[in-house]
Amino acid sequence: MPAPDDQVIRLLTDDPDERIAHDGDASPSESTIVDSLEATVNDRPELWAESEVNLWKEKAATEGAAVPPQEVVRELGHPLQPDIDLLVGSASEEGREGPLIGIEAKYFSTYNGIRGHNLLPKRVDANGNDTGGFYSGLGQALSLVSMGLDAVYLWHVFKIDDDIYSTESVGGDQTRDHRDVLRGYTGRITEMLDRHGVPIGYLANGVAVDFGNRFIQLCPPRKAPRSESRDTAIRELFDEAVLGSGRATDSTAPEVALSELRGSGERVTVEAEVKSVDYVKKSRPRMPDLKGTLRDPRTGAQAAFIIDAGVEHPYIEAGSRLRFADAIDHYYEGGDEVQLRVADDTAIRSE
Repeated sequence: MPAPDDQVIRLLTDDPDERIAHDGDASPSESTIVDSLEATVNDRPELWAESEVNLWKEKAATEGAAVPPQEVVRELGHPLQPDIDLLVGSASEEGREGPLIGIEAKYFSTYNGIRGHNLLPKRVDANGNDTGGFYSGLGQALSLVSMGLDAVYLWHVFKIDDDIYSTESVGGDQTRDHRDVLRGYTGRITEMLDRHGVPIGYLANGVAVDFGNRFIQLCPPRKAPRSESRDTAIRELFDEAVLGSGRATDSTAPEVALSELRGSGERVTVEAEVKSVDYVKKSRPRMPDLKGTLRDPRTGAQAAFIIDAGVEHPYIEAGSRLRFADAIDHYYEGGDEVQLRVADDTAIRSE
C-alpha cells in the first residue's frame, strides 16, 4: 500500500479538483482548505487525518490535567510549537498507525504590487492586513521537523480570481505575468529546499474562486525525506496521545445520537462535542468527579454527562470532540435528568 504522504501527493497533483472535497460556494480560507483535505483523507479507509493538533492539549489529555509549561519543556526538551495544521497517518482495523506526516498549510488570499500590476501573492493577518512572502510557513515546517514526525510538508495554496486581471493593467499579458509570478514563488521554494538539503517536502496548489473553488496543481511536488530522528520524547507523546487515542476498542455497545438517550440504563457509544464543563469535584463522596453538557454539532441536540468518582479520563474542556464507548444511558432521578454516564470501563477517545 502506498505511504500516506504518497497518497496525499496524488490527491493534490493528479487532477486535484476531482479528488479534493470542497464547497464551491463558500469563500475559501486557510481553515476551510485544510478541512477539505482532512475530509478527503478521512474518506479513505486506509488513512486518517486530524487538523489543528495542539500538543499542549494532547499533553494535558494524557496527564488528565493541564501541566505547568516549565515542567513540560524540561521533560520533553521542546516548546511544543507550532500547532500542526494537518497530521496524516495510516489506518487499520486496529486504529491509527504511523508513519506520521505533518503538513504546514499557508493560504495566499490576496495580491498587491503597484497600480495596474497587483500580482504579488500575500496572506492576510488577523487584522486584515497583507502579510508574508513566498517563504511563509518555512519556519513552522522546520519546527515540525524537530518534533520527531516521520515526514513534514509545506503546502502553499494561492487564491486565483478575476480581480487579478485588472482593467487598469498597464499593458502586458496579465495571464502570463500572473503565471510567471506564481512560478517564481513556488520554484524558489523548491530550489531552496533542494540546494540546501532541507528535509521538508513541498506542494503548491491554486484555488480558482471564480470557478467553484477548483483546485489546480501549480508545480511538481517535492517529496519529503523520511526523518532519522524519531526516538524523541515528543514522539512518545505523539504515540501515546495521537496514535493511542485512535486505537479501536472492543466495545459492542450500539452507537446512538445524543437525541436518542432515554435513561434506559443500557450501554451505548456516543460521539459528541463538549459544550461546557459545569463542575469538577474530585474525591467528593457520592458525587461525580465531573459534570458537563454535550452537544451534537450536526443536530444541536444536547445532553448532560457525568464521570463517576475515581474514573481516569483525559483532560476535558469545552470544544473537545470525544467518543464515549460503553458509556451508560443513565437516568438521574434526583434531578429528573437523562445523562450520559462515564463508568470505570468506559473508553474515551479524542476525535
